[in-house]
Amino acid sequence: MERAQVYKVAALVSGVAVGSAALAYGWYRYCASSRDAACAELQNDKAQSGELAVSRAARAAVAGKGSGGDNGHKIGRKTSRRSAGAVKQEEKEALVSDLPKGMSSLEKILLKDLAECVEQLGKEERIDEKTERSNLKRMQRAEASIHTYSPATRVLVAQYCLMMFQQHAKTLGERQMQLERESAATSPGAGGIGVPEALESFRATYLESAWDILDKLNNGKSQSLELLEDDDMRGKLCATQLDVAFMLQDEVKIHTLYDKATKPLFASIRQASKTTIMMALVTAASCGVPENVVRFGKLLKNGELEGVHAGALEDPTRVDYAALHSLANQLRGPGASSPSVLPELGKDLEWKAYRVLSARFRASSAEMAAGAILRPNLVPNKLTDMSLQPGTCLLRSGAVVHLVNPGPIPLPLSGFASGPDALLFGYVDIAQTQEVLRVTNSLTMKRAPSGKVWVGKELCSMVAIAGPRAGHKLCTVVLDVELRVEEDPSSLWRTL
Repeated sequence: MERAQVYKVAALVSGVAVGSAALAYGWYRYCASSRDAACAELQNDKAQSGELAVSRAARAAVAGKGSGGDNGHKIGRKTSRRSAGAVKQEEKEALVSDLPKGMSSLEKILLKDLAECVEQLGKEERIDEKTERSNLKRMQRAEASIHTYSPATRVLVAQYCLMMFQQHAKTLGERQMQLERESAATSPGAGGIGVPEALESFRATYLESAWDILDKLNNGKSQSLELLEDDDMRGKLCATQLDVAFMLQDEVKIHTLYDKATKPLFASIRQASKTTIMMALVTAASCGVPENVVRFGKLLKNGELEGVHAGALEDPTRVDYAALHSLANQLRGPGASSPSVLPELGKDLEWKAYRVLSARFRASSAEMAAGAILRPNLVPNKLTDMSLQPGTCLLRSGAVVHLVNPGPIPLPLSGFASGPDALLFGYVDIAQTQEVLRVTNSLTMKRAPSGKVWVGKELCSMVAIAGPRAGHKLCTVVLDVELRVEEDPSSLWRTL
């Protein structure tokens, strides 16, 4: 993987709000690699048939990188006086004519056009309605034969479907928020259709299609990924299917595919790149497997997880996977202090967004109120409202839960949830002249049957981690917590 791609993935891992398994483990990881695999596959096919390898210009066009090599320079000189549209058409024709004869013209065009769209979506650029309709028509025409296409083409088609679903989910959420700000109807469009209903429509259009493409072989038989000889492509197919399973919110598919994806990774984990390990850690967290979060986290250097933590502090809407790793150690690590907490973790996965309407905290005594570092102006024995950051949501994505700390310090609080129970954790280091202090915050919450109230306890501590008092716990405060929430369809896309 090129260095720029590594940085892009690393930034993504630290930047996904919640539900990052799908994004971090598959979409962007394989946007470039599936195009490269398609090119390599085409090149091998031609070499085996005695024909010339795919030209550098054609490969660059498939990868969405423009033309290159001598041929690219010639095209650049010849087209200096022509329109950009003419140049693009010539490149498209050169690509299609240069692909192997065994590939149908429909697959060639589909491969080329979707590769460009995946590249565009990877840059967070929107696909316009005209292009989307054109791509849908091509996929519909290819429906009868798409299961005969190469694995690389099928992965690319599935990636496109996944990314288009995310684009629509985000658009629906933004439209819903705009209508709410305008005090208009609660529907995101004509006909009174709401965000969840519209998402179901797009799931049928894109996600079910992506699952079917990856799950079936030539004659509609169930595909066994073990039958593929190429280990790399088998891994890509499995990871992309895992992405689709997360988007479909299908718990059985998620756990089945997670087990299948991690087995080969464990066999060669010492040789895996840090990007692969980080992605595996993210996926383990979303699946609710804290013991694997611990295992993968141990393979990362301290600075790598701290870099993720720094990104979450900069944007507290991001999941803090460094905090999640610390929490996983508390739950399932060696000598875990809370092994019985969340015993059903990994079951009852949820994808929901709750808008926080109020956050109230109560200290049992004046001493507790005075020591509440993150909760200024607490009144003893009385629930006191804390200010909320704009757009504060309690987000659940699979087994991960996330909240921006209420109050003046917007600390990212990330954790695990199972059914009505949630455990969140966050921390921040404060450097002073002669020492460094670490403030940790844990929330143990339970959702009321109505779903509109979460209640529990907050444990906040301050410990000196460097300096003359290193290792000393300076204060510990326990508070009552009450969050009043309501489901927020406009933020549902953030859980995907």
